[in-house]
Amino acid sequence: AAPPRARRGHVPGAGGAGSGGMSAMMAAMKQRGCLFSMWQDLGPALPHGRDHRSRTLRQELFDAYDVPGAGVLYQANVVKGVMRRLPYIMGLTDPKVVLNRAFKATVETVPSIAKTGSDKMDRNQFRFFLVYLWHYFKLYDFFVCRDATPSRKAGPDDFHGFLPMLREWGCHEVDAWAASPERAFAALGRGGPGGADVYFDDLAEACLRRCLLRWNSEDDGEERDHAIQALARTHPHVVASKADLSSGPSSGLASGATSR
Repeated sequence: AAPPRARRGHVPGAGGAGSGGMSAMMAAMKQRGCLFSMWQDLGPALPHGRDHRSRTLRQELFDAYDVPGAGVLYQANVVKGVMRRLPYIMGLTDPKVVLNRAFKATVETVPSIAKTGSDKMDRNQFRFFLVYLWHYFKLYDFFVCRDATPSRKAGPDDFHGFLPMLREWGCHEVDAWAASPERAFAALGRGGPGGADVYFDDLAEACLRRCLLRWNSEDDGEERDHAIQALARTHPHVVASKADLSSGPSSGLASGATSR
């Protein structure tokens, strides 16, 4: 049976709240210094850790989202399932867009166990999908609490503020970015000359794709082994060998390119 669902996120401003009310709520949120009422509300929705409790809940969620029992998750099912579990997130008008972008970034960056299609992910990729989302919301928390102006874009100062977090998360390119943050911002966010502001989601995805590369290379392999065991039962003819897995993604991201 599927585990109990967390509170469903909803669109801010629904139910008659106008832009003035939205601005007031965002300002109050900034004064509290946090995006979520409690970060632990997000934990059960995104069990990304390596501890026993997170692994158990993650396995339960995977099985609940794997409706046909194929050993892989279809994009529509996992996005729908995670969206239902997300707590209320102030200022996030369309969580589905965030989830779909996270799904795409994960399957394009983390090698799959079996070649089952770009609209599916295995157990190992599912964990990195949750890891991506957790860190996305960490960046979003910093971004919104720094300046709660609705619908604002990200600028070079926001990117500079991301760097300590990205360094802590093991992104190996941070030192190079810190040496020339304006140039790195223009390249990552595609802001062009002069460091024009860009959409937060574009900048966050560019940064987190590079983090995914590092996280995947340092993974302990246990989740990958579980994925191999699951797929060996349903896709025995397409399960990749461990030698294939060690070769890494073939999308060119290792050289610094960012797919869209």
